[in-house]
Amino acid sequence: MPGIINDTLFLHSTHTGCDSTVVLNLTIHPNYQMRFAIVSCDRFIWNDSIYTLTGEYTQYFLSQFGCDSVVTLNLTINQTLPLTYIFDTICQNQPYNNWGFVVPESLTTIPGVLSDTLFLASTMTGCDSNVVLHLTIHPNYQIRVEATSCDSFTWNDSIYYISGEYTQYFLSQFGCDSVVTLDLTIYYYSENHLFVTACEEYRWDVTSHTYTETGEYLYTTQNQYGCDSLITLHLTIHLPVSHEINIIETDSYLWELTGDTYYESGTYSYTLYGGSANGCDSTIILNLTIDTSSIGISSPEGFFASTVLLYPNPASSSINISTQMGEELVWIKLYDVSGKEIRTIEGLTHDMITIPVDIYAKGLYFVKIKTNREEIIKKLIIR
Repeated sequence: MPGIINDTLFLHSTHTGCDSTVVLNLTIHPNYQMRFAIVSCDRFIWNDSIYTLTGEYTQYFLSQFGCDSVVTLNLTINQTLPLTYIFDTICQNQPYNNWGFVVPESLTTIPGVLSDTLFLASTMTGCDSNVVLHLTIHPNYQIRVEATSCDSFTWNDSIYYISGEYTQYFLSQFGCDSVVTLDLTIYYYSENHLFVTACEEYRWDVTSHTYTETGEYLYTTQNQYGCDSLITLHLTIHLPVSHEINIIETDSYLWELTGDTYYESGTYSYTLYGGSANGCDSTIILNLTIDTSSIGISSPEGFFASTVLLYPNPASSSINISTQMGEELVWIKLYDVSGKEIRTIEGLTHDMITIPVDIYAKGLYFVKIKTNREEIIKKLIIR
């Protein structure tokens, strides 16, 4: 054991023959055997040695007294965790707090990838580890679309009938808000009515058909917005008007309507194109009989020459109709340019009458006059 030993040695000198006593004070220094424990990350350097594995390691030394010293190391090596990557996602304008990372909302305003590194110390081993966060920031979509439709528009579960701006909310494929705004224009079914009056027939260019009967005809097309458009043709077909007059004369007849003088019996006609009240042609047919059998018969002077006068002509307020040489009026009929009878005055027994005409529209009229001697037609202009 380490310590001090005292011992005495008695010696007999052969030289002198005298005894001598030697006292020994012996100090015993220890040989040291030491143990200690170390925990280290990844590796441990001890003097000139590098240890990377957990274990028991011994090194030998000389103490200050030159005695052996054995030192044993109980070494625990904890490995630093490898570099860790975390991939995560978040929606735009949202804060992130996960895996020890704290990312404020102010850093997630722009879509993209945000990277950050976190140095962690293990509470069990005391060794650091590096964690790298790759945070993908997905956008919140704000989309505007335009659409046009006829009468109505169906968008998902909604039906819209009026033009306007409509908004619907969705989740994107990443679960982020998507706001879609629809600028909607609604056009509508249109209906048009066409009123046409024609003579005998009408060719409708829209259908390329010719119609000869009064009626309503339909045609469906598209308007300028691409929506259905119904056109209804209200068609009135008028037919030409004809009117006959019968005249008997003894020698010749001056038809004032045409200004022609006829000397032979026959049927003569005069057409006023578009002259009837319905806009169609008006034809007056003159059935003329020239009877020469009564020539030479004693009669009042001028019997064969018309003595009927109509004045003023043109007229604006009234007209006078008079006869001469004892000829008397019997009846008077007034016709418009279409040949329609618009007034009749009967039971006349005198030779003059005044008729107001200011109640009639301006234009061409015909006056048929019957006397006790003749039946004539005179043209009248009202202005």
